[in-house]
Amino acid sequence: MDFGRRVCDETAVNDGPRTASRREIAGFLLAGSVAPLNSTMLSVALEPIGATFGAELGPLRQALVTSYLITSVVLQAPSGKLADRLGHRRVLRIGQTGFVLASLAAMLAPSLAVLAAARIAMAASGTLMLPAISALIRREVPEAVRTKVFGYFGATMALAAAIGPPLGGQLTESFGFRATFAANLLVLPTAALLAWAPLEPRRALAGFRFDALGAALLGGSLALLALLSALPSAPRLPLLGGAIALLAAFLFVELRHADPVVDLRLFRARGFVAGGAITALHNLAMYPLLFAVRPPIARWQVASRDAVEAAYGPVRDDPAAAYRVPESFRWLIDYNPMAH
Repeated sequence: MDFGRRVCDETAVNDGPRTASRREIAGFLLAGSVAPLNSTMLSVALEPIGATFGAELGPLRQALVTSYLITSVVLQAPSGKLADRLGHRRVLRIGQTGFVLASLAAMLAPSLAVLAAARIAMAASGTLMLPAISALIRREVPEAVRTKVFGYFGATMALAAAIGPPLGGQLTESFGFRATFAANLLVLPTAALLAWAPLEPRRALAGFRFDALGAALLGGSLALLALLSALPSAPRLPLLGGAIALLAAFLFVELRHADPVVDLRLFRARGFVAGGAITALHNLAMYPLLFAVRPPIARWQVASRDAVEAAYGPVRDDPAAAYRVPESFRWLIDYNPMAH
């Protein structure tokens, strides 16, 4: 049962005790909210983006939303391994800088291709930040309150993903879709200032061999599975067979690599398995529901003032109307995601 702790200790940089201040912890939480926030915030701005660049909604969703999620999934494990070697604070700063630059590029994007590339860069930068933040909480937060801070971290990420659609809708309605990217230019520098502290030394890289093959096999398998769910018209059997084959090859490589990108022995630790299962169930419940009801939510959010007026205006003249279901919100009851 001590295996999970032993593996974590092997990847830590322990050059003397250091305790993160409340200011730094607040910076960690704020920085950690950016990636999940941006994974959902743009879902309500797809129609205005499509109108701007002359793109249909289906391909647009794949270019801007699915690509972001696939990149986030594929790069999580390699990013954590790099942070262990290069230093968690250093990688956090690299990720924050990359996210700011990518957000600036997205905000000024002259074409859909540039916007899609910027979104992928944002996702890649986000995957650098999240593992580094988790490691910093584990290393620099006192054990007595560490569990509580990890709880705050998880709750912050969940809340950020949940408020993404209404926040994105309000920003898009008030300032245009580019404002959803401009918001990152305010949040991330603030988070960086709050979390600022001296960089830890790099670990010795002598003898370090990055498991590029394992990372590629894992990324390919997850990408095929994501495409399988994102592209209903794609050939399912070839994609599923390819994903299974790549996953089998990944397991074969990882069991034989001296420094694997994913140490499969971690799955012997019950705490690791339980935490991973909870996170997986949370995401499986939230993201399918979010994108299943995305079309009506997007239309409502971008025209929120008209919707609220239509829904609640009659209450001024007829108080009993407050107890009737407004027609403009009846889709919440009648809408059937399986029919779309």
